Amino acid sequence: MGQINDIKLDLIKLVTKISDIDHLWSIYQTAVSMQEKSPESNETEDPFLKGQVQVRMGVTKDQVFEEQGNKSINFQELQEIVADSEPWEVSLEEMLDQLD
Repeated sequence: MGQINDIKLDLIKLVTKISDIDHLWSIYQTAVSMQEKSPESNETEDPFLKGQVQVRMGVTKDQVFEEQGNKSINFQELQEIVADSEPWEVSLEEMLDQLD
């Protein structure tokens, strides 16, 4: 795996030294053409692009929660969770003072 990364870095170094726009354009077109023909290009999808969704208008918070499997909790449920947890070693005031 290290070898492929070394080749990529070497290519980047070579390309950044080129100052002729026609030469760069030719390299770019060749790389794009090779990428389109590569079977890997169809299989691998950018994880960032996978996470993109269309913006929807008129959707309520409850609809989003239902779709995502989330549910809101009320203050009483929150107090029960906090009551069951271990006490803090320092007070909130001490923590806030440390931020200054």
